[in-house]
Amino acid sequence: MSRTLILPFLVWLLVYISGSRIQAAGGGRWQILKESIGISAMHMQLLKNDRVIIFDRTDFGQSKLSLPNGKCRNDPNEIAIKIDCTAHSAEYNVLANSIRPLMVQTDVWCSSGAVSPHGNLVQLGGFNDGERAVRFFTPCSGCDWVENAFGLSAPRWYATNQILPDGRIIVIGGRQQQNYEFYPKSGPNKLFNLPFLYQTTDQKIENNLYPFVHLNVDGNLFIFANNRAILLDYKKNVVVRWYPEMPGGDPRNYPSTGSSVLLPLNNLQQSPIEAEVLVCGGAPKGSFLKALNGNFVKALSTCGRIKITAASPKWSMETMPLARVMGDMILLPNGNVLIINGASKGTAGWETGRNPALNPVIYRPDYQNGYRFELQNPSSIPRLYHSAAILLRDGRILVGGSNPHQFYAFTGVLYPTELSLEAFSPSYLDSDFSHLRPKIIAPDSQAQLKYGQRLVVRFLVTGALIEKRVMVTMVAPSFGTHSFSMNQRLLVLGGGKAPSLSKSTYEVEAMMPSSGTLAPSGYYLLFVVHQDIPNGVNCSSGEFDAVAVLETEKMESCVPPGFRFHPTDEELVGYYLKKKVASQKIDLDVIGDIDLYRIEPWDLQERCRIGYEEQNEWYFFSHKDKKYPTGTRTNRATMAGFWKATGRDKAVYEKMRLIGMRKTLVFYKGRAPNGQKSDWIMHEYRLESEENGPPQARTLPSH
Repeated sequence: MSRTLILPFLVWLLVYISGSRIQAAGGGRWQILKESIGISAMHMQLLKNDRVIIFDRTDFGQSKLSLPNGKCRNDPNEIAIKIDCTAHSAEYNVLANSIRPLMVQTDVWCSSGAVSPHGNLVQLGGFNDGERAVRFFTPCSGCDWVENAFGLSAPRWYATNQILPDGRIIVIGGRQQQNYEFYPKSGPNKLFNLPFLYQTTDQKIENNLYPFVHLNVDGNLFIFANNRAILLDYKKNVVVRWYPEMPGGDPRNYPSTGSSVLLPLNNLQQSPIEAEVLVCGGAPKGSFLKALNGNFVKALSTCGRIKITAASPKWSMETMPLARVMGDMILLPNGNVLIINGASKGTAGWETGRNPALNPVIYRPDYQNGYRFELQNPSSIPRLYHSAAILLRDGRILVGGSNPHQFYAFTGVLYPTELSLEAFSPSYLDSDFSHLRPKIIAPDSQAQLKYGQRLVVRFLVTGALIEKRVMVTMVAPSFGTHSFSMNQRLLVLGGGKAPSLSKSTYEVEAMMPSSGTLAPSGYYLLFVVHQDIPNGVNCSSGEFDAVAVLETEKMESCVPPGFRFHPTDEELVGYYLKKKVASQKIDLDVIGDIDLYRIEPWDLQERCRIGYEEQNEWYFFSHKDKKYPTGTRTNRATMAGFWKATGRDKAVYEKMRLIGMRKTLVFYKGRAPNGQKSDWIMHEYRLESEENGPPQARTLPSH
């Protein structure tokens, strides 16, 4: 069956952006921000108002942070204490360096999360009474958690989330859950089996919890568990590619916890776009059971790098300066990777890690193999099991947590529970580079940007500018827990030319990503980077500096259950298109707007979805694009191919009166006149009248 696209418009994505990108020369600085925030930072997420939401778990007893105004949590299902007047979550104000206690109702232990396209934290799963909970946090003054205790179809403990191009969240795996589901739900308690999670489970150990999940540039999901990886078409529940096992065969997921990143996406205007994944650290086979018996094996010092879009992908192995288990991997604004936290012996879990890895390491993806790693200055605070790290909008790394014990333990243990927050500043923040550091003038903070939009970024540099070393990057703030940063993504939007406007003032052009497949809708940090040094940030507003939002208007279903949209040609032209052209209100506005010429047909599906059921037809509005400025011919080319008309145009009649024409087009991959015909078919509708309708299309419709 051919896939059909029915024409008219553009589903917009907004982007939240803030300006920087990296250069590091080694070293880095550590700063204690808070000696104690009262809870141990097991999970962290930066939100659009420059606040970080932090939470631990509820089942260990009282924390060191009281709830305000005599508030207490009364939970008859709680394991530790039923009535608890202490907080297990907090909001950290980065600018003010202050903490506000928050109240979670159910246990968030070893849970997951993602930020919705509208900027709200959606937090899923946990333990005990929180295993099926969905929690929401809106970034506003005085807001607190709102919970739905049964929002998930299955218990999710140690699961992974990924935001999807249509704004939904996919929830993958978890203890004894070899399946996935969607939030919002795709149906009542609907689960999708994922046998790969059975196949990667080591008996009595698991070694595949918190699988590493990355959204590939083709819209499928790269999933790494234990020592293997697949590419999953989650819409059809089909594995479309099996990747080779990582050399050595050692496990990389909990409890043999390593970490992973999707490396920066470059050359977004080329076709095809390449994507690479880096996996670092972990523990040798059998390490967890040995650690339980007091034998702490040296962690893995290897990383594997693989081009997941290659025709014949292969792992390229590299060696870190230090062995590391439980290390976090953070994408820095300049495209480098920071590896931080963890231990050099043992595994993740209670009391099973030894020899803290105090020195961070910077990995430079663009350097030659063998020269990519650089050791950084050490922290004085061990960050072992249940620690976390995230990127802040000023380029620092926020680090917190570490509690490798069943309860809070501050004395009489090898590694006490850690309640402090500290920041690591890579060397690109050194004052020696202030004259080279860009400062963004435009766009304004909170700018709303569109997919495929040409963006001009204006910035200041007081020192000598090297044009070819200027670039613009965009980073999605991640949800950090258990050594994996969910939804982390960095895109290089442009650079290389930065003409001078006046003394110290320059402009650089960038192009926003073409679709939600490359950059799911939501808030992003935008950085200008000069000689690997990110721009300075104006902190006075307490909000992201030069941040923009890529947001899809139709990210959530706005139609009632059971709704089916099957308009006739007459209805499409005589009602929907006619009202759209006249800028009149459409009663049920389910057809979105699309810039057809910047989007490939396979990216249109999620942008034009109506409801969440499977579809094989998609409707949208789109303006015509002229091939030549002074001509009348229509441009029908995209980056990957072109639309070609086939057959004769068909007339659309309403009560025997010509109201429009329908043109049928087929998509060809490649460049005209050559190209490979695809299965994508599109019907283009336009308004017409009896006076200007083409004579060959005047056949009356059959009845």
